[in-house]
Amino acid sequence: MLSIRDDVFNTMEDRDLSLETAASILEVHVNSLYNFKKSGSIGFRSLLKLAQLLYRKDYHDKMREWCLLLPTTEAIKHAFEYAAIKRDTDLLEDLLENAEGDVSLQDYSSVYGLIHGYMTDAFPYTELKNKVSAVKIKKDKDLTVLLEIYGCYALYFDKNFLNILEKSKGIRKNIESLKGDRKLFFKECYLFRVSEILMPVNLHFSNYEEARYFAEIIFFADISSKSKADASYVIGMSYLNVNREECLKNLALSLDLIQTIGNAQLTREAETTLNIAKMIFDAKDGCLNADPLELASELRLGHDSDFIRYFEFRMAGDIGKLYEGFSFFIERMNFLFAELIADDLGIFGVDARQVNALKSIKIIKKGDVSFEKSLISCFSCGDRYDYACI
Repeated sequence: MLSIRDDVFNTMEDRDLSLETAASILEVHVNSLYNFKKSGSIGFRSLLKLAQLLYRKDYHDKMREWCLLLPTTEAIKHAFEYAAIKRDTDLLEDLLENAEGDVSLQDYSSVYGLIHGYMTDAFPYTELKNKVSAVKIKKDKDLTVLLEIYGCYALYFDKNFLNILEKSKGIRKNIESLKGDRKLFFKECYLFRVSEILMPVNLHFSNYEEARYFAEIIFFADISSKSKADASYVIGMSYLNVNREECLKNLALSLDLIQTIGNAQLTREAETTLNIAKMIFDAKDGCLNADPLELASELRLGHDSDFIRYFEFRMAGDIGKLYEGFSFFIERMNFLFAELIADDLGIFGVDARQVNALKSIKIIKKGDVSFEKSLISCFSCGDRYDYACI
């Protein structure tokens, strides 16, 4: 098998791509490529960008190969995060197996072993909090931040959204403290992970502009079809009950992206979500011709799904039940569905001033964690790479 260095420069030669041109496209100093050609040493982020330059949409296939050939401990640490952020459990498993017995990677094996178990459903998500607390590592700033982020994942499953918002401020500061080019890849990945958690949290709090902001960050990052599908879902849901066209367009895009993954359960969930969203708009227009409750079996949470609980309250046809539904969602800090119930109260004859007062209830007005949408760019195959496709 060719070394990474030989693989890169043989491919560049085949494509008549000079080091100077490649450096210009990648926006790196040409000396770094000359050094790579001479010594075989290159930063992981630069290697990732080279893979995108040379292999375009198929770059991940090449990165899967290269990650298992990386010669240094530092590069393998980056490969762990690459596999995890790409949700490539097979690659992560291979890396973990290769690292067995390597004392220098012991802490990374512990943390990414936990992440692998989480992604493969090796334990119930309700156990994530205890699993995170059980991981003991030495002083490693990168891993400490990563565990803090996964602690927020556990808080999300506990629906402790306010605590997530509070902790995310400190996490952002800790991410900013990761200095130097060698930390840039981790920094971008961690900002992506923070966006992944703040996106649905802001949706729950009906901070729709904020939710779309983080969703656009995730979509721009272009890390995986699943992450882009999640972002499209949140953008669609942020327009639920206010803009039928935007809502259904983005939920349909989410479905299209999910279908490229080939996971039947995820596809069924996305299809059902799109259908129920249509039913919500139909119900508001007084033309609902189907029973949404029959779709409960198609959703992962079944009758515990917010969609199903919403329709259970609404279809009771009783104002008292609607108020009960409003209280139900407010207690769970799900202001999105509480607003849907409030609008239904208006349809059932409640005074518009009271409806508006109910919809104005907010816990937070604007988040404190923000950054440039284009900051996470190490996975984005921009137009400047088109040269390599010729």
